[in-house]
Amino acid sequence: MRSSGPVVRYSALTYESGSFYFVNVPLKFRIVSESFCADFLKEPPVPLVQIDLERSLAERLGGQISDGIHQALVDALGMDPTDKFQIFRTHAPGEIVFDPAYNGVDRRRLVSVQIQMVHMYDVTTKWAMFDEIAKRLEEIGVRNDDLLISIVENGFEDWYAGKSRS
Repeated sequence: MRSSGPVVRYSALTYESGSFYFVNVPLKFRIVSESFCADFLKEPPVPLVQIDLERSLAERLGGQISDGIHQALVDALGMDPTDKFQIFRTHAPGEIVFDPAYNGVDRRRLVSVQIQMVHMYDVTTKWAMFDEIAKRLEEIGVRNDDLLISIVENGFEDWYAGKSRS
């Protein structure tokens, strides 16, 4: 069993302490290009962030929300600062439906932040990212009780960002 250093998982491909290996994969599928892996680690896939919020809040704080979330990802995930991909979906009053007391909070509005990214971060890193986003948005007036942050994970093979993988 391997136990030294951080473990980063990419679907069935795992990187640990400078080496790649596969877990629970038939032998015929265990071949992977070393150059692909090296390039992938230099430039891991960029998270895609989708923010749903009331139109009036986006008009008032959209730029600051964008910057706060982006800087939180840079700080918590070690993401390249030039990798910024966000989609703001604004809504009229009444289009976002939520329970104002769910999870024991005093929710007055809902700001939903969904982060789509490669499955490669451990739970501690994800929680640190959640905390960093909440802290940065609270600094500009978005209450923690109004946030709903979720992660949708997939594999590295599920991304294309305008550059061939060959």
